[in-house]
Amino acid sequence: MNLTEAGERFVLKAQGILAGVEEAVEELRHSPEDLSGRVRIGVTETISAYLIPMLVSSLSRHFPNLQIEMIERDRTSIEKGLLAQEFDLAFILVSNMEGRHELEYETMLRSPRRLWLHSENPLQYREGLTLGDIAQTDFILLDMDEHVSTVKRYWGARGLEPKVHFSSRSLEAVRSLVALGQGVTILSDLVYRPISLEGRRIIRRDLDDTLPTMDVGCVWKKQEPQPRVIGAVIDFIRRSISESG
Repeated sequence: MNLTEAGERFVLKAQGILAGVEEAVEELRHSPEDLSGRVRIGVTETISAYLIPMLVSSLSRHFPNLQIEMIERDRTSIEKGLLAQEFDLAFILVSNMEGRHELEYETMLRSPRRLWLHSENPLQYREGLTLGDIAQTDFILLDMDEHVSTVKRYWGARGLEPKVHFSSRSLEAVRSLVALGQGVTILSDLVYRPISLEGRRIIRRDLDDTLPTMDVGCVWKKQEPQPRVIGAVIDFIRRSISESG
């Protein structure tokens, strides 16, 4: 016997319901109010600017007796800090990790990269747009959170490099320059905003070339058993990101 298409949908729904019941029972068994102490979380610059304000507020409400400390560092320093137990947990761009065997991580968000351009740029209507086409256009480069090395990697894989017109560590400066028609850029959906500080529109579109996603997740030092408080915080972050889409 084989399930029909409707039966397959029913099974998926039923599995989701059962998982939700198990999660609810587990939450009753271990109330957030039972958790106390301090959790030191390392974050990188991009994460700090775009995800941490929401997470800090949510974590504080959910774990009222837990002291949450967010410390901003570069990824390499955070990885070393995890190994030295300066951090209990980290929330970073896991797509840039160097494969340390002493660390574990979970990817919680994959943010696709797209082309950004100003609202009157004719490239937004062009079919079959590739990095080769973009190489002929002025490019605004974001120099932040290892982004330059990522750009060099995926452009270099095609034997190309962008024609950099301006480079900045300020994402708002990059956004404004694109909106004012000074060039284009390629950035992830996580940091996209449709309007610049000047009130100008920014359009984004896909390229035919496959671009790497910007993967965000939690990282922690391997240890058995994992401290209950760390597991609870990781689970809460995972559910918060899932619920927020």
